[in-house]
Amino acid sequence: MNKIWQNMLSKAYSLGLFEGVVTIGELREHGRFGLGEFEALDGELIVWDGEFYQVTADGKMRVADDSDRLCFAQVSDFNPQRYLDAPSGITFDTIAPFLGSTEGTRNTFFALTIEGIFESVTATAYHPQTQPYSPPVSVSPQVFKFARIEGRLIAFYSPPYMRDIGIPGYHFHFLAKDLAGGGHVTAFTLSRGTIALEEIDRFLLDIPTNDAFRASNLENT
Repeated sequence: MNKIWQNMLSKAYSLGLFEGVVTIGELREHGRFGLGEFEALDGELIVWDGEFYQVTADGKMRVADDSDRLCFAQVSDFNPQRYLDAPSGITFDTIAPFLGSTEGTRNTFFALTIEGIFESVTATAYHPQTQPYSPPVSVSPQVFKFARIEGRLIAFYSPPYMRDIGIPGYHFHFLAKDLAGGGHVTAFTLSRGTIALEEIDRFLLDIPTNDAFRASNLENT
């Protein structure tokens, strides 16, 4: 059984619920691979091979402390079942139709990596926010542009029916091989690389119990 564990509804996150509801230490109990967002949008989480990294808006990367808190996270153990040669020149916009034809379904979850040499990667990270929080769509992130860089994309695919719970479609974070940078990915072009895929058959969701979540209007938005 292959699982994804998640700590927050994406609908609540999209409304500006950025309070930390799980720690890195707690997250370690649920997986060794994944992505997420730190409390108050203070950096992007990238989890690879049991290491938990934080990329902040100043472009710096650090190993996260167990006490650091997250407002959103998805993790799994990641045991790939298939490996593919990625088409040269594949991009952020063309990866979905390629993988869609490969996977054969849009109705289940996948964890995946794309590892290799990237012609370019555009990644982002937010500056830390202060309360009262505004929804992410009204906050401008810091943008990082990488060229001819070796690294990997860490990603989950969630089906369209998860739009209020997970993040429908492909959600990519980038981790440079030399750990010199990364972030939430908005564009990429791959020169050459490989894709590793794991089909997920179990989705676990922890419901927050903090006051901000309990008071949120999730019914009529």
